[in-house]
Amino acid sequence: MAVSHVHGSLTNVNGIVELNDKDITKSSVEATIDTTTVSTGVVMRDNTLKSDNFFNVQKYPQITFRSSSLRRNKGTVQLLGNLTLNGVTRSVTLDLYGPSPPQTMSGKTISGFSATGLIRRSDFTFGASKFNTVIGDDVKFTIDVEIEKQ
Repeated sequence: MAVSHVHGSLTNVNGIVELNDKDITKSSVEATIDTTTVSTGVVMRDNTLKSDNFFNVQKYPQITFRSSSLRRNKGTVQLLGNLTLNGVTRSVTLDLYGPSPPQTMSGKTISGFSATGLIRRSDFTFGASKFNTVIGDDVKFTIDVEIEKQ
């Protein structure tokens, strides 16, 4: 509300990561995120976010991401792809961290990644314009993912 940053989360993320251990730039990612799981810790705000003013969970129950490429850039790896939010698809670039060294737990080999990015609400028609005076256009986000080797 033009005062501080609001943190929230979306859970129930599913997807496929095709990881090329020899050359990460030859890897790919596809993911879906359940918008009905949005949570900021404040029920009234969560209900507003689920309304047609923001996520419009009735019409768009999922966010999707499909990578188009990975590239090395100044010592980091960037994940490029198409993000679909509220029926609008835009190209986004995420800074990728990982993979973490594989760990074997209960007979499963698990590794992890984090990705960070920035999108503009206006690019996705996310948030009715009546909110522009109280919330910023830039949305910073972090994605933390664990993957199980198949």
